[in-house]
Amino acid sequence: MQTSIVCSVCNKNNETVTDPDSGELICGNCGTVLLENIVESGPE
Repeated sequence: MQTSIVCSVCNKNNETVTDPDSGELICGNCGTVLLENIVESGPE
């Protein structure tokens, strides 16, 4: 199941970027940080 996240600044929900180094989910449209401290469970 995939959850859709809507940016509170630009109201877009189709373009997000995950930064594995900082653990942030970023809006690809306006650059707002949507979530912090994301833990990836995949291989390193």
